Amino acid sequence: MKEKRISGITLIALIVTIIVLLILVGVTLNLIAGENGILSRATNSVSKHTEEAAREKLDLALQALRIDKMSGEKINIDETLKKEGFTVIDDIIIVDGYQFMIDKEKLEITASLGIGKLNETIQITVNQQVTEDKMQCLLEITIELTGTIQSVMLDGNQLTEENGMYTTSITKNGIYTIIVRDHNDGYQIKNVEISELIEPLEIWTEEELIEFAKRVNAGESFEQKVVVLKKDMNLENINWEPIGYYTSEEDYIAFKGIFDGENHTINHLKIYKEDGEDLMGVGFFGCLETGTLKNLKFNQPEVQSTYGATAIAVGYLYTNGKIENVITLNGTVDGGGELGGICGRSKGTIKNCGNNANIKSNSWATAGIVGYVEPEIGEAISYCYNKGKIEAPIQDSAAIGGIVRNIKCQKYNKTSV
Repeated sequence: MKEKRISGITLIALIVTIIVLLILVGVTLNLIAGENGILSRATNSVSKHTEEAAREKLDLALQALRIDKMSGEKINIDETLKKEGFTVIDDIIIVDGYQFMIDKEKLEITASLGIGKLNETIQITVNQQVTEDKMQCLLEITIELTGTIQSVMLDGNQLTEENGMYTTSITKNGIYTIIVRDHNDGYQIKNVEISELIEPLEIWTEEELIEFAKRVNAGESFEQKVVVLKKDMNLENINWEPIGYYTSEEDYIAFKGIFDGENHTINHLKIYKEDGEDLMGVGFFGCLETGTLKNLKFNQPEVQSTYGATAIAVGYLYTNGKIENVITLNGTVDGGGELGGICGRSKGTIKNCGNNANIKSNSWATAGIVGYVEPEIGEAISYCYNKGKIEAPIQDSAAIGGIVRNIKCQKYNKTSV
């Protein structure tokens, strides 16, 4: 610390010397001592240097406390910091006149508050709006004070005023700190807790994708949870086990969350299933109920199955399930039962999907998008297209469609059958 004080004094002496020399060569006094002059900027530089030294003092004290905590020692944070010569006011620590906010759980500095004093006349009002999918929370912050606002910070990030309000979007639960400073360096602090968001499970590797599938097949439904695919996947050397299955209303496992592909691609999906007459649901997802599959592409998939309800994306779209913005770029589907490029059998909603895979069927319900929609429950299929080739037997009981085997659809059909 002594070296820092000496360097600070040396800096001042150097600045004074430079000012004298500038005056001697004719530089104006205003340029030196004005509001944005050399002297003002020099003072700010020294102040910043001193604040950094104060912060370093506090950092070292907190580091020592963290070590004591990790070693299992019982610690009294306030008393320890006071013994270091600091002033403690709740979560505010004053070091050499500079104020810092700390997190007493993590023992870390969360904000630098400068030299100003708490201004209790500053009123901070926060309105929280959680989006319907519970993925984001919009914070609307309004400030009331006498004078002008110097800055509004949220966890160290500067916010910008627009139409008399400061807004920002939060994607993770936690406690966030708002610090408002006025033109006299007075400040006010408000903590905001966000706890209603659904934080996504991110999948970055093929191993993580397989592990996710195993968790669902072991009975974890992921209801009210979000799974996000963060990169393209290559499943070329894997005989994929569909996520979920359906035997009866009493015996099934379904994914019930939101799976967002973020427009990434599943490459070389391979599924081979035989001798499953009592089972339904073969596809990337075998059974999806009240959940959503969206924003995903499939490249070079190969699906062969004798099961009921077979497709590339979802075998059985069970009650109130949704498929949105899913495209098969190419590939093949070959099987029996209800057969489709996107979905085999549906009790849900399919929207903005496209199939370019070729379909070969030996069964009674075959179509480019979905083989069979349960008429008493199934909802509309909208804004979907099929460009894949469909081969199916011609028999009295067979039903073949470019989009779907029944008529509940807004058709956009470019198929060859």
